[in-house]
Amino acid sequence: MLTFPMEHDDRRRYPRRAMMRQASLFITPKDELPCMILNISKDGAMIGLQKEVPLPKRFVLDLSGNIVVRRVCELAWQDGLHAGVKFPKLQSFESIQFDLD
Repeated sequence: MLTFPMEHDDRRRYPRRAMMRQASLFITPKDELPCMILNISKDGAMIGLQKEVPLPKRFVLDLSGNIVVRRVCELAWQDGLHAGVKFPKLQSFESIQFDLD
């Protein structure tokens, strides 16, 4: 069962919208971790993990439903099963590749 972590210092530029949406993290093209999007805004989200896994600095968040939506993410913080991610501004479509380093 997912619980919400204690509130972190709120430095957000945009308001977040609460949700409970299934998603996936891709650490590599073949390493997929199921997750839940707990809230989301224009520039980031809070996700819940099913098991405690240390996340890398950058990864791809798959928000796909009826259409394919994938976002490159940067880890802002992680506290056990919860993590905050930022959506960096991409310079071009070529930036959306798994060569994240």
